[in-house]
Amino acid sequence: MPPSRLLTSRLARRNPSPIPSPDHLPTFLSAISASCHRRASNNDVTLLLSSSPSAITDLLSSFCRAGLLSEARHLLLSLKSPTAFHYNTVIHSLAVSNQASDAVRLFDDMCSRGVAPNAASFTIVVKILSFYLNDVDSANEVFQSMSRYKVAPDPVAYSTLIAGFCRFGRIQEACKVLDGMFERQCTPNINAFTSILRAYCMKGMIGEAKRLIFFMEKNGFVPDTIIYSVLIEGLCRIGEFDEVERVLGECDLKGWKPNEVTYNSYMNGLCKWGWVDEAFRQLEAMQSRGLFPDNVTLSILFDCLCRDDSKLWTAKCLLERNTELGWYVDVYFYNSLMNRLCETGNWSSVLKLLTDMMKKGIDPNTCTFTIVIRSLCLAGKFKKAICIICSQGFDADIVAFNTLIHRLSMAGMVAEAQLMFGMMNGQSIMPNEFTYCMMIDCLCKSGYFCEAIKCVLSSLKGRAFA
Repeated sequence: MPPSRLLTSRLARRNPSPIPSPDHLPTFLSAISASCHRRASNNDVTLLLSSSPSAITDLLSSFCRAGLLSEARHLLLSLKSPTAFHYNTVIHSLAVSNQASDAVRLFDDMCSRGVAPNAASFTIVVKILSFYLNDVDSANEVFQSMSRYKVAPDPVAYSTLIAGFCRFGRIQEACKVLDGMFERQCTPNINAFTSILRAYCMKGMIGEAKRLIFFMEKNGFVPDTIIYSVLIEGLCRIGEFDEVERVLGECDLKGWKPNEVTYNSYMNGLCKWGWVDEAFRQLEAMQSRGLFPDNVTLSILFDCLCRDDSKLWTAKCLLERNTELGWYVDVYFYNSLMNRLCETGNWSSVLKLLTDMMKKGIDPNTCTFTIVIRSLCLAGKFKKAICIICSQGFDADIVAFNTLIHRLSMAGMVAEAQLMFGMMNGQSIMPNEFTYCMMIDCLCKSGYFCEAIKCVLSSLKGRAFA
């Protein structure tokens, strides 16, 4: 055995599970990449990589996990005989790293190089187009092109396209895809049914949702806990709590068991409809089945407390003393209470809670800041609102800016509204139709018709490039 390998072997026996420093990993992977760039003058490396496809796959996966996507892409494009699996690894990593357009272009490069895509390749791209780029029509075109490459769609590819159609409320087209699965004798997976069921429930089409479950049972599919949890969520959305009780009462007969998600959906629905006491009773029913409340459960019940004016102060005290109680809270608990305090006009308590959460190391999100902005605007504290939205570290989004611009325009503060509108563009936040409508209305009411016309033209230009 060579001395270097002997030394490595001894070290391995002393430290069977060495943990590399996270600071050194990117450097090490970059060094690997640099060595790969020299393969044209290093026949040994070329021979090693060309003779070991698994080594290439492992290397690409390592680059992607470390976030070194440019190195992964360079290695991929330098391969003489890449496979679909190599491309799939990098395409998927680009998508989850918010480089969806680059991922689609890499798929096109894959096809142009003559690398035959497999079913997984098409599934990844269908998902990217449907969920990252919001272009389900292009996703459908890619799906239909599978036959051209003589690739048969599998249940995952079908269910991904179905989910894409359902995401945009295009249930009829999703059902046609499901029918196509039966025609081609491709057995649907549970995800295909779940997506359609959820779309029905989101639109309040409970009758269609029930018929879909009946169709599943008739054709030998066993609806599981996820299916019934989605149905219960849909029933809660329209306030059909008696029907929820019936569905839960039949769970043993139907062969499914409610889980934490099932009860969370039920309690959340009861809370939204003002049935606070019943929501807390469901906590007892949940625990009687041996289920334990999770952070989502606590968030829902805390929201119930916040909705009850008589318990609002109690909720505030509980949140301020969460450390003493051994209760882990996140930003969503604070948002619930701050939103309720905003509705009651208690803007000073909203600011106090913002300070309290930041002292505890809980980072506010865009929703938090929007609540703060709305609270200050409702109290007429426009200077404070502008100061906060202009401060460094404020994570503003389109909703926060629209909230402030709307209130400024209602108060006739045209110059300040224009300032906020200009700041949006400076922060690369694209105004939407609501933003433009508010600005145009504000300018017209103040007699600034030329500026209003410019705003109209700007909105048309923005829509042309959207």
